[in-house]
Amino acid sequence: MKQALLNLGCGSIIHEDWTNIDFVSSNENVIPYNLLLGIPFDSNMFDAVYHSHVLEHFKKNSAPFFLNECFRVLKPGGCLRVVIPDFESLCVEYLKWLKLALDGSDEAKHNYNWIVVEILDQISRDEPGGEMAKILMQDRLPNLEYIESRIGIDVREKILANEQGQKSKSKKRNILFRLIKSIFGKHIDYYRIGKFRSSGETHKWMYDRYSISRLLLESGFKEIQLKNAYESNIENFSRYSLDVYKGKQRGVSSLFIEALK
Repeated sequence: MKQALLNLGCGSIIHEDWTNIDFVSSNENVIPYNLLLGIPFDSNMFDAVYHSHVLEHFKKNSAPFFLNECFRVLKPGGCLRVVIPDFESLCVEYLKWLKLALDGSDEAKHNYNWIVVEILDQISRDEPGGEMAKILMQDRLPNLEYIESRIGIDVREKILANEQGQKSKSKKRNILFRLIKSIFGKHIDYYRIGKFRSSGETHKWMYDRYSISRLLLESGFKEIQLKNAYESNIENFSRYSLDVYKGKQRGVSSLFIEALK
């Protein structure tokens, strides 16, 4: 019997065997829905629910409601798989390069600068791409190999492609902002930043294995297990290529955790 599988906040990482939902639909296989309002399905419908790098985009006080909704739509015994940035591993990496930078290593200085941006930028940025994009746009990166080991080679290509797309939209955007400026005057920056901060790009909270486990327990889940990109209790999970692309894990600083209803 075919499993009922739900992929939440999917972005472009989808599979046709899953029901894919995101705030904005990227193609015909993605259902658009505001997940802040809940999950638009009846209770006890799905054998597995999966979301990757989604929970950190919810405010801390919104996360319990979202996980409660995941619990609700799962069948008894169903599996929830959560992938999030691993705050613990980021902190370990930060402390490692901080110590080496303090010891005077030039290599460590560049890697330290990157890991600080990696931790803080998606929380604090007020424009698309933030400080991370500014670094990646540099012609010469002294620690390119390290950065690619952190975020993947394809990320820089995606950012460059996005920059070209943004340039093609700049004329319309400039016309829009001139209109808005005529209305808001000197408060245009408040409008721009507020609009961006509510767009969903920024991280609203961070989790480690302790805090996410507590949240899952409070939502009623049991048998909580740490996993990696290549293993899962979801039947045939590897065939869907959701956490692994071309044999490699998507993002090195992710925390993989599963729980049962």
